[in-house]
Amino acid sequence: MERYPELFPTPKPGDWQSVATGVYWVQLSLPFSPGHINLYLLEDSDGWWLVDTGLHHPDCLRPLLTLIDSLLGEKPLKAVIVTHHHPDHLGNAGLIQACYGVPVHIVQAEYEAAVSLLAGSYMECFSEFYRSTGLGAGDIDLLLQTMYQVRQLYSPLPHLTREIDTGDVLVIGDREWKALVTSGHSPGHLCLFSEKDGLLISGDQVLPAIHSNVSVLPGDPHGNPLEEWLVGLEGLKALPADVLVLPSHNHPFRQLHDRLDQLIERHHITLDRVIELLDIPLDVVSLSEQLYPNALKGFDQSLAVGQTLAHLNYLKSMTVLDETLIKGVRYFSFIPNHTVCD
Repeated sequence: MERYPELFPTPKPGDWQSVATGVYWVQLSLPFSPGHINLYLLEDSDGWWLVDTGLHHPDCLRPLLTLIDSLLGEKPLKAVIVTHHHPDHLGNAGLIQACYGVPVHIVQAEYEAAVSLLAGSYMECFSEFYRSTGLGAGDIDLLLQTMYQVRQLYSPLPHLTREIDTGDVLVIGDREWKALVTSGHSPGHLCLFSEKDGLLISGDQVLPAIHSNVSVLPGDPHGNPLEEWLVGLEGLKALPADVLVLPSHNHPFRQLHDRLDQLIERHHITLDRVIELLDIPLDVVSLSEQLYPNALKGFDQSLAVGQTLAHLNYLKSMTVLDETLIKGVRYFSFIPNHTVCD
């Protein structure tokens, strides 16, 4: 359910809706929850910039190419900007680059994450990682099948032609977009902020009605993405509270600071819950089943396990938890007389 009022009519799949001068909201269908992805078209004096590209899947690709071709009668597509490497954002970037000869702007860490995800080495560490969480062989096999399906949702990756980083400024039309790079949901998630017009293209970093997954991934089993995520959310509080937020899912909204506080609070509630449950040692999967009892098998289970481990690694970094390895499985327990600092 939406937390904030709908400020604009929702565009039909493949259509567009103006949200500011020269900024257009496009929505494409996804074959899985939340059922849609928001892209944005930015108008330049001599062409168009496209922010994100949707899945390499007919539900996304057909209306997207139809839209781009309709634009070419006026002005050409100039460039693609990708907020992060997940397939609903990067999936069609390589195909668009090949078809229209445009540069792709992406953070280096995101491009490298995509290369790793599609490489054989990623799948080699996949099974070992999930065994260490306590997941059984049958569930791991199901996740492997799911990951092979996910990899099919990318067209061949684009050439990295434009690396972008924090503080870079893209001048599009008469508007300057400043690059803001955070991590946690992904290793180098890109947001774009126009101070002049009070606009924030937030990608998956800030969503009004759903919560972005923050997971530990197979390539970095002891990473601390939750700490990175919380730091990133706090950093966005430097922006004006009344900016118009243009997210990758749900509807554009205002009240940025209110939403940031809600997202931060949610994770602190989960951290407190983890401590309550770890009065006895538990493996990651057993804990995830209590934190996220509605998570089904397959991809949903991987999200639940990855996010559970993110909370565990965060607490362990604060010396609140003890970790023991038993037959290759990681078990965690609470160290008494410790508290979580805000």
